[in-house]
Amino acid sequence: MVAARNVNGTSRSFMSRSHGSREDGKLATLLTLFFGRTESYVLRMAISPLIPILMEQFKWNSYQVGLLASAYLWTYAVAQVPWGAAVDRWSGKKSLTLGWLITLIGSLAFAMGTNLE
Repeated sequence: MVAARNVNGTSRSFMSRSHGSREDGKLATLLTLFFGRTESYVLRMAISPLIPILMEQFKWNSYQVGLLASAYLWTYAVAQVPWGAAVDRWSGKKSLTLGWLITLIGSLAFAMGTNLE
């Protein structure tokens, strides 16, 4: 193990893990990105297994189910410009937190829906 001298003269190993706020911030960023990408993937893929059930329950044809399946991607594409401006204006953490909150509310509203009226 290689050791180096800090500014104050104490020795510290390059292999030792420091527990400063910088490493904590990196871990928080990594976890945020991981859960954000996981959420995005799950929401994109969640509709596929439900297609036969939706077609039967709501008497939809393939075109109507296709519109529903593409609604997430259309919303995602349209939201890129305003969310890009939000990230530039506020921090990425605040924008991501707000986006997750909106996604959570929308997902819960969709899950609690019992009909189209």
